[in-house]
Amino acid sequence: ETSKYWLVHVPLLDLRTEGISKKDAMSMLQDAIEMLVNKKGFKVSVDFVDRKSFVVGANDQKAWVALLLQRVRAMQGLTIEQVANRMGASSKTAYARYEQGKAMPSLEKLSEILGSLFPEGAPTLKLAA
Repeated sequence: ETSKYWLVHVPLLDLRTEGISKKDAMSMLQDAIEMLVNKKGFKVSVDFVDRKSFVVGANDQKAWVALLLQRVRAMQGLTIEQVANRMGASSKTAYARYEQGKAMPSLEKLSEILGSLFPEGAPTLKLAA
């Protein structure tokens, strides 16, 4: 509250950025996510819910979920095969398709994946378009 900068921290993506205003900080967050996805036409929207929380939406949910899964898996230090094994999958291909943005998991499947990535308790997600 005493800084002249706005810090934005998204722990689930292991992403931090800042700006000289709230609007600038949110713009920097949008740019950071769009650069990480690195897909032509991919756009992110960021809207504040209250002073300390915001919603991130995207025009391409498969690409957005793919980034989320890639970042979370990497933060957990797991391979694609290890995640597939934790899910009890016989093949890592189905999970890999989610990370590649080739398939979109159902909400139930996404919950299962996050549960395997966070055995101690998965974070709550709200998907916004």
